[in-house]
Formats: sequence, C-alpha cells, structure tokens
Amino acid sequence: MEELSRALASSFSVSEDLNSTAAPHPRLSQYKSKFSSLEQSEPRQRLLELQKSKRLDYVNHARRLAEDDWTGMESEEEDKKDDEEMDIDTVEKLPKRYANQPLIAKLLAVPVLHISWKGNHMLCGPL
Repeated sequence: MEELSRALASSFSVSEDLNSTAAPHPRLSQYKSKFSSLEQSEPRQRLLELQKSKRLDYVNHARRLAEDDWTGMESEEEDKKDDEEMDIDTVEKLPKRYANQPLIAKLLAVPVLHISWKGNHMLCGPL
C-alpha cells in the first residue's frame, strides 16, 4: 500500500498552471492539426493559375471566332492531342433508370375496406 501511495505521489502533479481552463487540451493536437497559411496558399495559387489560363484560352477562342483567324490553331490541337494521351480515362456514370419516371399508382393504392360509421366509432370489415 505504501508503494502505491509513493508511486501515485511521484506521478501526479496538481497545480493551477497545468489545469487552467485557458490552456489548450493536451490531446487537441491529436484531433485537429493546425495548418499554416502557406500550406493553404499553395493549392489556392494553383487554382487561381488554372482559372487564369482557362479564362485566357476562352478569350483567345472568342477572339479567333470574332476575327475568323485560325492561324496557329493546328499547333495547339497537336499539343492537346499529346496531352490527351497522358490523361486518365474517366469512368462514365451509369444512367439513373428511374429518374423522371412516374410512380405506378397501383403499387401505392390502399386496399378498399368497408367502412361504416356509427356514432364516434368506426367499424371496418371486408367487402
């Protein structure tokens, strides 16, 4: 018993500093890892660059349509063909079989019961 009390006395430390409510929970880091703003800015920067390039491609395409100038377009098509070889094939979604189809009313019909009312009571029976 004395060994147990000595072990508990040496392992437990109670002080106001360690147990304050303002201190973060010791296991908080296991559940929520904090990300720095640098890690978040990299994907955002990539997304902004992608948006910028797509917008530029769209504007150039619209400009070519307006001016009917398609010179240099062949080289871009060849580049796209090279890029397509490296792309991964995407799996097409299966069509929804029952989408936009009416539900058959027969399946939802409630069986007809012979109902007669007498006073405040309802009596049900077969036809």
